[in-house]
Amino acid sequence: MKSKIIFSKLSLIAFIALSGCAMYNNTTSNYDKSVDFTKYKTYAWLDSQKPQASTPYYNDVVENNTKNYIDLYFKDRGYTVDTLKPDVLLELVLKSEKKTEEVQINNPYNYSNNTYNNYPYNKRYNDNMYYNDANYNRYNNYNYSTHYSYNQSYNTKARKYTQSAITINVIDRVSNEMVWTGTAENDIYNPRYLKEEIHPAIVNILEQYPVQPIKK
Repeated sequence: MKSKIIFSKLSLIAFIALSGCAMYNNTTSNYDKSVDFTKYKTYAWLDSQKPQASTPYYNDVVENNTKNYIDLYFKDRGYTVDTLKPDVLLELVLKSEKKTEEVQINNPYNYSNNTYNNYPYNKRYNDNMYYNDANYNRYNNYNYSTHYSYNQSYNTKARKYTQSAITINVIDRVSNEMVWTGTAENDIYNPRYLKEEIHPAIVNILEQYPVQPIKK
């Protein structure tokens, strides 16, 4: 009962985090369609692949919270931990790479006035029933020049960003082959997520796992 209450709390937290995170539209997953996932009942964790240095966005506390949430997620689907002969092995992979890109910035338009000689009834502006009437065509003899000319210029600016990703892998222990993988790529280390107990990217990834919760 206690674990059920904890899971419900974490689910609510994850839902709130996910609601404010529309940026994870590039979450992807893939799995071996020949595998019967219902045969898997036990699992164990592999060592995580993670950055060497701890940061506010990734450290032992963040890793433990993430794994605890995943543990509850798999428990809700009938899995139990078996460190001796598990059916599958879970692996958490975090990668980040600092990059720089050139961003084009549009400057405001520069306007230059030309002489404006256009008569209101010039055919270019005359879109009405009188246009083809010979009595009114005499107005089309007026000449005009463009009122405005537009000269737009561009500047470029270097933008530094972190290309990062969170991946969860599920590996069949017997065959030693990956049977499922899910990845979320984006601004994983956005400071706004420091307030969340569960990173919304984890929620997005697990939603694509092909096993549904056990009905109780």
